[in-house]
Amino acid sequence: MIRHYFILLITYLPLEEFISEVYNKLVPNIYVPEPGVMNEVLNQVDLNGAIEYIPKLWSDMTIFDHTNRENLIDSILNIMVYNEPPTDPELRERFSYIGWDIYTKIENQNENRFNKLR
Repeated sequence: MIRHYFILLITYLPLEEFISEVYNKLVPNIYVPEPGVMNEVLNQVDLNGAIEYIPKLWSDMTIFDHTNRENLIDSILNIMVYNEPPTDPELRERFSYIGWDIYTKIENQNENRFNKLR
């Protein structure tokens, strides 16, 4: 039920309001977004060019064990690559850590895993 509420809010609220008033208050204390919901959040971040939210979302994806979802990894990488590069040195540094984290997760996958990230 909260999943549908979350998707409605991300669709109809301005992104800044959604992140500050909904996402930061509910996640992870009350609600852990499913991968499909996280994908919707990433889509809105991409549409709004709001790259400043990427470090927080990546941290949450790591905590929620969504880092093995190829579509989410693809989305976050596309946002980082195709949006205007961050001018803030701290954000640039965090982007480099995210990129390195993604690289190491892909390189260290279990060889027996059926659906490997490529």
